[in-house]
Amino acid sequence: MRDDGDQADKIDDTNEPIPVTKDQIRFVTHDPQPVVPPRELNAWERTIVDRLLSAPFPGRQAALGQAATLRVDAECPRCPSVWFRTEAAPDELILSGGERYWGIAPCEFHGRDLDGVPYQILLHIEDGLLAWIDAFRFGPEPFLQRPDLATADVVCA
Repeated sequence: MRDDGDQADKIDDTNEPIPVTKDQIRFVTHDPQPVVPPRELNAWERTIVDRLLSAPFPGRQAALGQAATLRVDAECPRCPSVWFRTEAAPDELILSGGERYWGIAPCEFHGRDLDGVPYQILLHIEDGLLAWIDAFRFGPEPFLQRPDLATADVVCA
């Protein structure tokens, strides 16, 4: 994408650039809705957690311990993002430099939706706890289908 002031390039199906102003670019925002009672992770969510925790990183053992107790306590009606509750013990906190870690797991999914728009799926860690799966498209439209993890790439930092 080119940055020339307030213009950005958008590619249509003819691959010709269509200039749009940056204020015309929109993203779908999350709107977490409570899940009562909290539920078990489904197979798709469990695959994300397992795959994104597969690479070694400081705090991985604690993260794996937490992963076994995760329950979904909120869902976004606009995308496949979900938020967790965990019953982590104090020795299962994810630490970095002795402090509770805030950030994302070092691996993430990269793929393309049915219309070719790229997406990413991240696993957020907040205050030392696995917090939520963040699934988002690079554009204003919602996912056309739940991302097919078999066709997505796992990219690790």
